[in-house]
Amino acid sequence: METSFCTELATVCIVRNDFNKARYYVQRSWEMFINTWSNLHPLVDTVRRSMLKNLQRLVEMDEFLQVLRQIQPTNQIQVVERLRGAWKARYPSRSSDSSNVWDDVVFGRAVMLKKLLGIVERDQKLIEAAGVRANDLQADIEMGVDDLKRNLQQVEG
Repeated sequence: METSFCTELATVCIVRNDFNKARYYVQRSWEMFINTWSNLHPLVDTVRRSMLKNLQRLVEMDEFLQVLRQIQPTNQIQVVERLRGAWKARYPSRSSDSSNVWDDVVFGRAVMLKKLLGIVERDQKLIEAAGVRANDLQADIEMGVDDLKRNLQQVEG
């Protein structure tokens, strides 16, 4: 199961707050991706495109896990804002990505942003002292998920 579903196992570990194991599965996913990619013939475009469609979810999980290592009570706002800004600027393609790709991205972002919200809420007093409240982050999360859902509907329509 580990060789076929590393990305899914990483998601499960994130949901369970087992971030060390999630890092392991993300690393395994990267290794398997690179190994498979390097062994593909350069003219096998269809398979390469198929592999690339799943790459965004892996990249975003890796970014999330890196943020967890960087985040401190004193820099939460900057680190979370940087991640959210990167994700807001990066969506699957409306024209070439299927609704499954969009669904994976929406689900993954929602799970990871909820985990970040939990961290921010734990340190609510420090966040309020800096002028940003966890409720603002929750509203941004909901707005981001709504934006992704609207884009998904456009893709499906």
